[in-house]
Amino acid sequence: WNSHNRGMHNLRNGKRAIAYMGMPGTASAISPDATMIAVGHSGGQFTIWDSDNLQCVLENSVRDRSVTVLHFSHDGKQLLVATAGGTLDVFDVRSGFRKVGSNESRHSASVTSADFSADGKLLRSCDNAGEILYWHAPSLKLYDERTVELRDVRWATETIQMAWDRKSAWGQRVSLSDINAVAVNPNRTILLTAEDDGAMRVFRFPAIGDDMACKRYRGHSSAVQGISFAADDRYVFSVGGYDLCIFQWRHLQPLSKAQSHSGMLDFRAD
Repeated sequence: WNSHNRGMHNLRNGKRAIAYMGMPGTASAISPDATMIAVGHSGGQFTIWDSDNLQCVLENSVRDRSVTVLHFSHDGKQLLVATAGGTLDVFDVRSGFRKVGSNESRHSASVTSADFSADGKLLRSCDNAGEILYWHAPSLKLYDERTVELRDVRWATETIQMAWDRKSAWGQRVSLSDINAVAVNPNRTILLTAEDDGAMRVFRFPAIGDDMACKRYRGHSSAVQGISFAADDRYVFSVGGYDLCIFQWRHLQPLSKAQSHSGMLDFRAD
């Protein structure tokens, strides 16, 4: 998908960027250098696709439960694969996706999101039960020291639904199943939440406190299952569930510092 002209992206040979996978996809991730696309499947497998020609170059059977999260480290050297069974596995990309870390007993529910630290030495993961766990990467040895010591860690991405810096999104009227995904823009000034009622909420980031003001946008007719900023911060993409829709939203940037300080946060369907 080309976000600027809102049209299907073509491969280098001029063909449409469409490929038949042969089995349902349940999660996906693109490597930082954009050369590989990782896709998780309902049977516990993950596949790797060449982004130039959309040819499958690797298939790996990890577990027997559906893959729910795929995540590359910031340097592209590691790939995390998490499942509905609460398992986590880390693969070394440079050695042909050899497994270098594994844990299958700590999460009690389906893993919903995960982030690598910017230096790739730590991981954090969140599950459907609302539990956040921290890990040493790539071994997946549980971080069992005081988590307050992690408060200054720079995370390469901000996809876990629960953390102190997004506490305001979880007000008294929000349950564990209400927020399906979150996203923080590249400048780390805006937090988006994908809601079970079909809405997208927009907060200032960090969203600390119990009742920070937010804006709400609607477009989907069913639960919003995924949300993400474009790398240039100009667009947001939201993925619906039963409506089978992908929305592209334009991020309307403040024209001046005065507008920025006044709390202007605006998006519109593009």
